[in-house]
Amino acid sequence: YLIIDSLFPKAAPISVPSTNSVVSMTVKKNENRNDGDLREIANDDVDSILSKLSEAEPTRKMSVQDSPDAKTYYEIAVKTDERTYYFYAYEEGGIYYIEIPYEGIYTTDKGFLELLSN
Repeated sequence: YLIIDSLFPKAAPISVPSTNSVVSMTVKKNENRNDGDLREIANDDVDSILSKLSEAEPTRKMSVQDSPDAKTYYEIAVKTDERTYYFYAYEEGGIYYIEIPYEGIYTTDKGFLELLSN
C-alpha cells in the first residue's frame, strides 16, 4: 500500500473559491471536441455548483493536460477578482468525474452533471 500511495498519491481536496468572491460563473458543454454554447450561471445556482465541487472525492488518477480526453464534457469557469478557476466534468465508464488541469481528478455523482445541463 505504501508503494502505491507514494507512486500514485491521491489528489489534494478541491479548493473552491467562496461564493461571495465569485464575480461570474459560466458553463460550456463540449461534444466531440466541438465547443458548445457558453451560458452564464444564475447566482442562485453558483452556491450549489461550488458545494458539489467541494464534495468531490479525490482519486489516484493524474491530470496531465489542459482538458479531459472525454468525448463530451462540461467546462466550468469560475471567475473571481484574483483569478479564473477551470473545472471539467464528464462521465466515463459509468463513473462521473471532475478534473482540474494538472492538479487532479475527482469523482462526483450523476446529479452534478444534471445540475450543469439545466
